[in-house]
This record gives sequence, C-alpha cells and structure tokens, in this order.
Amino acid sequence: MPASPRYKSVAAYNHGAMLLHWLMAFLLVWQLVFGYLMRHTHSLPESFIPVSWQIHKTFGVLVLLLALMRLAWRFLYKPPADLPIGKAEKAATQIVTFLFYALMILVPLLGWAIVSTSSRNIPTLLFGNPHLVWPPLPPQFVFISHSQAEQAHTVLAYSFIFLLFLHICGALKHQFYDHMPMIARMVPGHILQAQKAGKSAFLLLFLAVFCLAAVMIYFGFVGTQQEGLADAAARAAAATGFGNAGQAADYR
Repeated sequence: MPASPRYKSVAAYNHGAMLLHWLMAFLLVWQLVFGYLMRHTHSLPESFIPVSWQIHKTFGVLVLLLALMRLAWRFLYKPPADLPIGKAEKAATQIVTFLFYALMILVPLLGWAIVSTSSRNIPTLLFGNPHLVWPPLPPQFVFISHSQAEQAHTVLAYSFIFLLFLHICGALKHQFYDHMPMIARMVPGHILQAQKAGKSAFLLLFLAVFCLAAVMIYFGFVGTQQEGLADAAARAAAATGFGNAGQAADYR
C-alpha cells in the first residue's frame, strides 16, 4: 500500500538501524522470557540448569555489545524526522526511547556485576565454549553488592517489559488509529524512502565491536589461566555439553 500523500516527505529509518532494531527486539524478548522461565520454572531437568545460565549470560553479552553498536549508530546517523504528533506524545516517545537505551546497557551491566561478585567464581563461557571466556568486571569498577545487583537486575528487567508494552501500544496506536506509516518506517520496502547510510560505516562499526569483544575474550581466557580457573571453565564447559560429563548447581 503506497503511503498517504500527507506522509510523502516522511522517511524510513536506514537499513542499518532496521537491522539493529529487530536483532535487539529478538534478543530482548528472548532474554526476558528465558530469564523468567529460569527463575520460575522448577520442572527443568537439573542437567539443563548450568546450560541455561551460560545461554542467558551469552545472550546478555550480545545484548550489551549490540546496544553499544546501536547507540554509536544513532550518533552517526540521526533518526529521521518525527511523524506529526502532539507535543505530549513526542515528549513521551523521547522519554521511552531514552529509558530503552539506558536499560539496554544497564541491565546487561548488572548481570555482569552479578557474575563478577558471585562467590562461586564460575567463568562465563560464551556459547558454552571454554575458549570463549568473558572476563568478570574488575573489583574497582563494581560499586554494588551481589544481592543488590540481583535485585536491581530483576527490577529493571521487569521495567523493560513495561517499556516494551508502551512501545508496542504506541506503535499500534499510530499505525491503526492515527493511520500513520509507523511500521513502514522500521521495515524494508518501498512504501517510504529509507534514510541513506553507508554500508562501509556499518561494517566498520561492526568490526570495531567485534574487536572489542575479541579483546575482552582474550583477557578473559588469559585471566582464567592465570587465576587457576581453567578447571572451573572445563567443568562449566562439560556441564554445557562441550566436554566430559559434569555437574553444577549454579553457573552465575
């Protein structure tokens, strides 16, 4: 369906923003649902518990990295002009957007703090691989206790659900009640003209985030060797199916 003449001058987001938006949407919904099931479903097989923690931590790292990439992309390419909405709605949209970016970074950071302050000292293995170790936060950068980090992580995760609800309701309201091409702004197609954005810039930004992750993994792997945590990493890998049979009760 072609856009209404009233919105002919409205631009869609660029394809890089679209890709990051939907990747983040999938990861966030996954993390929220999976995290809830981990804490409230007691019928999971005991052998799956260490697997579930490593999966949750792996996707948490991905959320943090993609959130940083998305924030950088937003600075590189400012969003297209807003649709013609009222001042109150525009202010509400800006507040929700700000809170989204804040929580996309704060919630994974708090999860990282939980792992870093855990007395179990279990390494975070990305995808369960003992060679892909995500390092803990240095003690001087952790300003919160383990229990405080857990409580804040849970509260802000539930806050994320509320923000998602507001975001979806707002988009549906503008799309179907106000008859604005809201969904068309964030999906590829020919209904609206997409913003121009360089593919090379996206690839370079992705490469920068990838290199950051590689450096972190390198220091994490070296840290496990120097601190004598190689055996713990091996046990965690074994419990997640990357080694011999192993058992673990809590892999935070």
